Amino acid sequence: MGFTLITITGRFSDATDKPANGRLSATLSETMNSLEKGGLNTASTQPIVTSIENGKLATLKLCANDDSDTLPQRTYYTFELFLFGVQEVFTFKAQVPHEATEGEIDYTELLENSGKVGTKKIKPKLNAEQTTINEVASALVALELAEWAQTPSPDANEFTK
Repeated sequence: MGFTLITITGRFSDATDKPANGRLSATLSETMNSLEKGGLNTASTQPIVTSIENGKLATLKLCANDDSDTLPQRTYYTFELFLFGVQEVFTFKAQVPHEATEGEIDYTELLENSGKVGTKKIKPKLNAEQTTINEVASALVALELAEWAQTPSPDANEFTK
């Protein structure tokens, strides 16, 4: 059958809503293989990097990693977003679905579906000394330990020791 190629799209802006510049990388968790006529195809774990110019993600095509003929099962991509002028690198893990509409999926949809890879959940990062109630509530929802979380009042937002 071979790999299903999916185009990743996206628009990015900075804190002032101006179009951002930077780059996005995607790295497979492990080498994937798929059989097709003529032999075995392999997708490497080498990072695939593309630019973000004037807020628009340049062409990024990735192999879907949830096809039934793709081995091993439960692989995922680690996405790293670098925006110029932002010191922190934003990282998340997600699978690229083979059933993406018209062979395209937006970066934000991958982000919304991140946190789960196959049946394995990715634990949100929390800092025990600076974690707010809102962050804990969001983590519980992300881990599907809660369906929703009520937002507490601002004066009840910090844990005390």
